[in-house]
Amino acid sequence: MNIYAKEKIDLALFGTMVPASWFQSVNALFIIIFGTSVAAYWVNRKRQGKEVSSLFKMAVGTIIMGTGFLLMAGASVQAGGEAYGKASMIWLIGAYFLHTIGELCASPVALSFITKLAPLKYASIMMGLYFAATGFGNKLAGEIGEAAQATPVEINLVASKTQLLQYADAATIAEDKDFVLKANIYEKDGQLVLLDNTKGQRGDMESFIEFDEGARPVLSAMLAEENASEANQLHATLRFSKDSEAKKNKANRGDAKDYSGVLEVYEVQNQREFKTFLAITALTTVFGILILLFLQRLKALTHGAEELERAEETV
Repeated sequence: MNIYAKEKIDLALFGTMVPASWFQSVNALFIIIFGTSVAAYWVNRKRQGKEVSSLFKMAVGTIIMGTGFLLMAGASVQAGGEAYGKASMIWLIGAYFLHTIGELCASPVALSFITKLAPLKYASIMMGLYFAATGFGNKLAGEIGEAAQATPVEINLVASKTQLLQYADAATIAEDKDFVLKANIYEKDGQLVLLDNTKGQRGDMESFIEFDEGARPVLSAMLAEENASEANQLHATLRFSKDSEAKKNKANRGDAKDYSGVLEVYEVQNQREFKTFLAITALTTVFGILILLFLQRLKALTHGAEELERAEETV
């Protein structure tokens, strides 16, 4: 098996490593850059006598945000093109761009629209419900993200220190650091086969790791789902970390014991993420289109709120 240092989620840009944390500022940067442009677009559209109602803006914003997830599906396709593949940062930046534009279309009008629709004595309650719904949406997004992850296959390291040092850096083991193994994986005659994905040498899986209760059938199901075989070998990532309590005991330092972790099948995880991104794209796009199709009926349910908004803007 081939050993790697603990992976960093960094990206290269013109030969310089860009920390993934930097991307958290992309959304704010796009809001500053395009906030005025989006507002000017709606003003210009209104001058042309075209539809600019709050419901229309929210529908368009929802569709644009959904399209951003389609770019993430494209990133999954690119990453799945090769073993342990990575996607270009352009996909992520493009997704942030579309999400920001969609947010600028939908978010600014939401609270204003609620205050116009809600009876005066219930306005504060309805605004609170709006923020509660936003919180629920964030919770739901977390649940969807968790569901997109393949079922973790929990494993324990049972190799001796001598065996482990054939693959691991001595300093990594001596300092009890986390480490990652990568290998080709498939089943043959009911037995799990693990190959070093660089040298093609067979590893002794049974003597190297053991599975937690119920984990082995889960892995077999994953491999069967992707038709893994000797001719169609998949790619596994084994992530190990030492037990925190064992780390505290200096006598255990560097003994290569008390390591546990998870085994991830790259192709299974990539497919799950791809399907999740497509599902979110379909859901948000359909929702936005339905609003557009029933726009006039929905406007009628606002009891003149749209007309009041136009009158205030005119004044």
